[in-house]
Amino acid sequence: MLRKLLVQIAFLESFALVGCHNAETDDSTKRLEQPVASTSQSAQHSPPAVGSATTVPDASAVATANRVPGILESQSWVLVESESIYIPVIDELGHALLAANAAAKAGRNKDGAERLRDGATYLLSLHPPDAKGKASLASAAKELNSTAKALEAGHADAKQLARTYQQAFHADITGRWLFVDVEETWQPYSRRPGLHLERALDEFKTDPRAAGTDIREANAFLQVEELRHPNGVLHRAVEELDELATQVEQGKVKDPSSIEDAIADSGHALAFTHYHVALDAWQKHDKSLASHQLKESVAHLRQAVRRATAETKAAVEALGRDAEILVSDAKADISAFAKRVEIQLKLVKSELGNHRAKPNAGK
Repeated sequence: MLRKLLVQIAFLESFALVGCHNAETDDSTKRLEQPVASTSQSAQHSPPAVGSATTVPDASAVATANRVPGILESQSWVLVESESIYIPVIDELGHALLAANAAAKAGRNKDGAERLRDGATYLLSLHPPDAKGKASLASAAKELNSTAKALEAGHADAKQLARTYQQAFHADITGRWLFVDVEETWQPYSRRPGLHLERALDEFKTDPRAAGTDIREANAFLQVEELRHPNGVLHRAVEELDELATQVEQGKVKDPSSIEDAIADSGHALAFTHYHVALDAWQKHDKSLASHQLKESVAHLRQAVRRATAETKAAVEALGRDAEILVSDAKADISAFAKRVEIQLKLVKSELGNHRAKPNAGK
C-alpha cells in the first residue's frame, strides 16, 4: 500500500456529534450522537478560588467578570457565534477545545487555559505523514499554549479563541485524519453535510434561525472534507453554503428551493471529490481504496440528483446497487465502473446548470 495509514478507530466510540433526526440516519451515525460524559465533567470542573487565605472572592462574581463574550456552549460543537465558528467534536482535540470553550464562556479562565494546553499536548503526540504536517501541528500547539497564557491573564477575546481553535482543528485533520485505513471509518462524517441540509429544509418554514444553524453545521463538515481533499469544486460549495446560511438567518430566503439546490450542489461536490480520490488510488494500484471511494462518490451522487432528470436518477440508482458489488468482488472492473461514475457526474452537473438557467429557479 502506497498511502500512509493514520487512524485510531477505537476513538470513534467516544465521539460526540450533533444529533440529526433524518429518517435515513444509519446505526453508525446514531451511535455518534451519544453525549460524552467525560467532556461534560471536564467542562463543569472549577479551578481553586483566586484570592488570599482570608478573603476569597465570590466565585460567580469572578466568573462574570472574566467570561469571554461571544462564546456559546455546546455538547458536540465548539461554537464561537460572534465569529461564525462551528467546529465539530470528533476526537480528543475536540473534547479539549469544547471544555476550554465552556470554561471561557463561564469565566473560568484558568481551567480553560489548562484545557487548551491539553489540546496542545495531544497535537504534539500525533505522528503526521510528512514534515509539513509535523510543522503544522507544532505551530498549532504553540498557538494553543500562547492563547492559554493570554486566557489565563484575562487578555484573550472571542476572535483570538476562534483563530486558535481553527488553526488547531485544521492541523488535527491534516495531521491525523488525512488518511484512514478503511473509508467506512470516516463515512459518517463525510455524509453529515447532507443530513444537516435535509434537516435545514425541514426546519426552514417554522424556524429559519435553526435552519441557518444546520446549514452552518453542514458547511463545517464540508470544510473538513475540503481540508482532507482540497479542490475548487468543494471550495465553491463551501462559499455558497456560508452565504446561504447568512441569507436564511437574516430572513432573505423566502423559498426552500435554495436549500434544495444546496443539497444537490454539496452532494455533487462531494461526489466529484471522492471520484478523484478514487482515480488517484487506482493509479497507485490501491484497488480497495479506489472501490470504496467510488462507492462513496455514488452515495453523494444520489443526494445530488434531486435536480436531475428521471433518466439520470435511474442511472445513479443502478450505480448504487452495483457499487455494493464493486467493493465486495475482487474481480470487479473498477475502470469500467469509474467511467460510468464520470458520465453521471457530468450529467448531474449539466442538469444542475440547466435548472438554474430556468426563470425564477431557486428564488
